[in-house]
Amino acid sequence: MHPCQAGDNSFLNQSASGKKVLVIVPHEDDEINVAGSLMYHYIQSGAEVFCAFTTNGDYSFDAVTRMKEAWRSLQVLGVRKIFFLGYGDTSNAYAGGHLFYATDKAVTSPAGHQETYSCHDFPDYAFVKRGQHSCYCRQNFKQDLTDLILDIRADLLVVVDCDVHADHRAASIVFEDALGDILRQPGNSYHPTVLKGFAYCTSFGAPKDFYADNIRSVPKPSPGDDIFIDTSLYEWGRRLRFPVRSACRGAYLRRNILYRALFQHASQSAALHAVRIANGDTVFWQRRTDNLVFQATVTASSGNAAKACDFKIIDTADIDVKKFVPAQ
Repeated sequence: MHPCQAGDNSFLNQSASGKKVLVIVPHEDDEINVAGSLMYHYIQSGAEVFCAFTTNGDYSFDAVTRMKEAWRSLQVLGVRKIFFLGYGDTSNAYAGGHLFYATDKAVTSPAGHQETYSCHDFPDYAFVKRGQHSCYCRQNFKQDLTDLILDIRADLLVVVDCDVHADHRAASIVFEDALGDILRQPGNSYHPTVLKGFAYCTSFGAPKDFYADNIRSVPKPSPGDDIFIDTSLYEWGRRLRFPVRSACRGAYLRRNILYRALFQHASQSAALHAVRIANGDTVFWQRRTDNLVFQATVTASSGNAAKACDFKIIDTADIDVKKFVPAQ
C-alpha cells in the first residue's frame, strides 16, 4: 500500500479492498484540511477508513456541536468509523497549560474539563475501551493513541504534522512517540505506511486559487515563521503528490465533495476555505517504519544512542511559540 510518486496516476485506479486507513487529526474540520481527498479516494477504492480526533474542538463551541458537524462531514465522504479521544481544545500559550507539558498530572482545559468526555452519541475512546475517562495529561494522551493504533493496525496512517497550532504540534509529536514505542517493541511485526501532512500551509492557509487558470497542484508555501518546508526531511522536491478524484476538483465549487464536506462544519465557516483546500493533488511526506534500527540495540561511546533508533525526527520543548524551535 505504498503511495505513488508524482505523475503516476495509476494510483487512482488501484483497488484498496481489504486495506485499512487511519487518519489522526486534532480538531473537527482538520480531517478535510489534512486528508479530505485522500479519505474519499480510499473509500471509493474499497478501503476501510477510520478517522480519529484527538480533541473535542470545545475551545469556542461546545463539543456536541463540533462532533456532530464532524460526523455529518465524514458521512459526505463516506467515512463511517469515527473516534473521539475527547481531550481539550486549547490555544497557543493557554494560561492553564497544555497537557503536552504535563507528564502525569491532569491539566484543566479552556472549556473547564480535566478528563476525556464526549456525548451519548459519540463516547470518548478511553471510556469505550476501558470503561473510564482519561485525565488530561501527556501520558494518557500517548496511551490512548498507542491503543488506538494497535486496535486498528491500519495499513496506512495519515497524521497531522507540526503546524503552528499547539494542538497540532502536540498531536504530531506524541503520535511519533507512541508509534516509536510500538516499532521498538521486541518482535514487532507492524510496519504501517505513515504519511504526515500539514493542515495549514498546504491547505487551510494556501492561496485562494480554485478559480485560477492553473489549479492543478498544491503550491509551495511561502517562507514563514510557522513553516519549515525545505528543512530536515521536508524538502519540497521529496514530497509525495497524490492526484485527486474528479469529485474533489472540477470547475463548480458547490459540486465539489470537499466543499460539501466542509459545509457541514458550520460553526467554523469551513466552507469558505474550500477555494484554498480543493486542488488537483494533495501532498504528504512519508515516514519509513521498516528500518531495522528500531529493533536493534544501539550503543555509543558518547551522547544519547537512543536517538539513533527514535522514530521521532522533530521535537520541541515549546509547542506554543509562533516560530517552531526544534529541540537540540
